[in-house]
Amino acid sequence: MRFLCEAANCSYNLLYAPSKGDKGLSNSERSRADVSVMAWFQSLLPIIDKMPDTGWYALNAVNKRTVYDWYMDDCSLFPQIFVPCQYQWFTRVWRHHYGKTNRLRKHCKFTKCSECIRLRGIKSDRTRRMVDRLAAKDELSTHYKWIKTERELALKKAYDAVREPTKFLSICQDGTNQLPFGFPNFVEVDKDLDVNRIKTHLMISMAHGRGTYVYVTPEV
Repeated sequence: MRFLCEAANCSYNLLYAPSKGDKGLSNSERSRADVSVMAWFQSLLPIIDKMPDTGWYALNAVNKRTVYDWYMDDCSLFPQIFVPCQYQWFTRVWRHHYGKTNRLRKHCKFTKCSECIRLRGIKSDRTRRMVDRLAAKDELSTHYKWIKTERELALKKAYDAVREPTKFLSICQDGTNQLPFGFPNFVEVDKDLDVNRIKTHLMISMAHGRGTYVYVTPEV
């Protein structure tokens, strides 16, 4: 190869140009980009939803390009930590290192955010003016940042409760929809009997660092 380069009076990089995904990046720069993207995905784990039935983390994004835009935004905000890279290289690192951990959901298993639905609808509606679509895109980005900040704050409170349980108490609580059966339970229920039944909810409370509790509470 050295002989060919000397004979053709050209450099090695000219004969073996970088691929499309890492064009213009040296080996050291590609290595830094790998570490940067991996660290960025790792930093997402505490603030994104972990699926209780599968164990992987669901990214609240429409497509991979949106996730890449998030990464590039953080590269601009924290240039001393994250390194910019091409979209193809970003997805390659994602696929090789976090493809089984951080995924895009095919459908949402939980209640969807009405604000996200509204802004996504405007952003994707080609019948609307471009000004309105760009404004919705900016507003959606601001909304995502607010969600991220809220989750970071909740996670910090949970950590404080685990580290110093005598000073802090953090409780995560949620309940199901109204249970189909109340008390007392009858084989057949008419409308008059149903009025006198006690309607209940199933509540789940997680006290961070202490335990998880399930109980039934009457509907107010």
